[in-house]
Amino acid sequence: MPTSSGSEALDIYEKLLFDLEKMAEKGKVDLSIVKGLELIGKKFSDCEEKWVATEKMAQEDAFLLYHASRSSRMIVDKMKNRFLLSEKNADNPKVVDDALKVLPIISEINNIVSPDETKLTINEETKSFLIGLVRILRNNAAEFSMLPSMDDEFKGIDREAFIKQLSLIADTLQGIFYEGQGPD
Repeated sequence: MPTSSGSEALDIYEKLLFDLEKMAEKGKVDLSIVKGLELIGKKFSDCEEKWVATEKMAQEDAFLLYHASRSSRMIVDKMKNRFLLSEKNADNPKVVDDALKVLPIISEINNIVSPDETKLTINEETKSFLIGLVRILRNNAAEFSMLPSMDDEFKGIDREAFIKQLSLIADTLQGIFYEGQGPD
């Protein structure tokens, strides 16, 4: 499913995880990690733009990909800021341990949301999987102080349009859930 930019991103994730593990061993933050986090943030930002602009797939599918991309980008930005402020906030090396728990989930989301010109639909299994990943990501990010504030979450968002799209996704999920239930 990932394109060449998706596999390139995979290399970035592998390098970041390797660097984080080295930092964990040393018990000290190396701020060179910020460049990699900025690169990942930029890739998710590009995904957001792609999924907002696409007319090649169902609006609810594009919105789900957009939402997963946006959530991931905002969490990466929060992670980056924690690294930048780690010395000042006495967050060294805790931020490293926290990032090691959040970054693998972001990597998995990247594999799904990376733009692919041949991807015109998302099957129900992938939708459910992605929604679950985003939920896990957000729960972990909240637990490890990497979740943006609600004010940050709604910056630049048309709340009414956002709520409408969330409602469409909820309806889709409800349909998936009830299909799996079958007759009693």
